[in-house]
Amino acid sequence: MKTDFLTPELIAYEEIFPVWRNHLWPERQDPIESMSAMTFPSGIDAGVMRLYKPSFFGIRHQGKLIAVNSGHLTSKFDYRSRGLYVDPEFRNQGLAQKLLDAAARQGASEGAILMWSYPRRSALFSYLNFGFLESDISPESETNCYVWKRIVR
Repeated sequence: MKTDFLTPELIAYEEIFPVWRNHLWPERQDPIESMSAMTFPSGIDAGVMRLYKPSFFGIRHQGKLIAVNSGHLTSKFDYRSRGLYVDPEFRNQGLAQKLLDAAARQGASEGAILMWSYPRRSALFSYLNFGFLESDISPESETNCYVWKRIVR
């Protein structure tokens, strides 16, 4: 199916949440919040939740949300991409790249110079394909890893 014409749009948390809950994190026990207190290169900062606001991105096909992502600042210059998901029927068509680009553009508009994420290793290729580098920081996780890239303004 040709998806070149599909483009990301800003969506609401209420729209992205069911996709995250039902498809990206169906087994998750912790609450799924609109953003995370994680910071790069590692750590937690609860201040992130009150200082910054998230943006949510979606791509629709025939009215159905088929791909999503979000992003938010985690410091004055660091922007996190979080919750990237593409419906299996629409994978390998560049939609993840479009969503990562939307997040990078949003981050740049908010003053960020670095974008990072904490993807599953199974999704690492999408991030590397977009120019992310795997961080040398080795979290105690067999399933996820830190990735980062400079944002070009």
